[in-house]
Amino acid sequence: MKSFFTDILPSLIYGVIRSSKFWILMVFFSYIAWFTIDENINVEILSDLPVSLFFLLCSMTFLSFIIRFLRWHILLVLAGHRLPLLWHFNCYLSGLAFTATPGKAGETIRSFFLVSRGVPHADSLGLFICDRFCDLVSLALWCLIFLLVQSLISVVVALSGVLVLIAPIVIVRSPLTGYFFDYCAAKSNRRLMRKLLDLLKRMSEALHFYFNPLRFIWCSGVGMISWSLIGLELKLVLTHYGSGISFVDSMGVTSIGLIAGAASFVPAGLGVNEFVQSRVLEMLSVESDIGHVAIAITRISSLWLAMVVGGVALCLVNWRYKSD
Repeated sequence: MKSFFTDILPSLIYGVIRSSKFWILMVFFSYIAWFTIDENINVEILSDLPVSLFFLLCSMTFLSFIIRFLRWHILLVLAGHRLPLLWHFNCYLSGLAFTATPGKAGETIRSFFLVSRGVPHADSLGLFICDRFCDLVSLALWCLIFLLVQSLISVVVALSGVLVLIAPIVIVRSPLTGYFFDYCAAKSNRRLMRKLLDLLKRMSEALHFYFNPLRFIWCSGVGMISWSLIGLELKLVLTHYGSGISFVDSMGVTSIGLIAGAASFVPAGLGVNEFVQSRVLEMLSVESDIGHVAIAITRISSLWLAMVVGGVALCLVNWRYKSD
């Protein structure tokens, strides 16, 4: 008998996404273009950007994709799932087509391809949550370092922030979590609810594995390296326009903007991210026109590139999926 959560629901969702993915991508692309290239952009300053520098920025973004993919791939291997490297890389990149969705939730489309290779939904969805949380921790750590360097917070406050970041891991790894889901399932009279609670319990078990202390530290460290490339892009652009800031400052601008955008649950943090980053750059004495241009360029070389690469990868992995 087919399970609703592991067989029927994924097929339904995949069918909807497959039939409408082109229009979804077009809507998101239009939305991103509208908010990124706004009336505050000085076209003369923007046109002064060398093509070679832009390609360097795109290369750095793609390198960050590779680093994050290797983290994802290694964790799946440690969980006992060995997948063809190139196919898995293509599958990972396909999720970037929906990276503009709130909380990057659209990237969970990878689960529908991974299940065909024997990876349960609970494992891939649990890994997605781990991946997103480690990215959040990485950005938060860069943010704390920036605030410490700027003397905006004390060491005690920074350490308190680190403890807050660790708290969810303690909760997930607690044995009480599994008992909680078992208790709720026993009290539920609805079969659908019991299926959902069972899925959540299996996801929590996967998270218990992924959130091993050493794995968590390693994943967060890899995330800091990956996101440092995006912050370095902002520094390079500002340096080109003669408004150089330190690497830590560029990471502070990048991390604060990304965290604010994620907290807003606006798709890709559009509007929120740009506004926050521009305010922080003004605090660092960067000219407004140059700041707006730098933010727009880095969004194009990161977010737009992610969607283009993801769209191509999605078409390829979809073709292989139908062929199989």
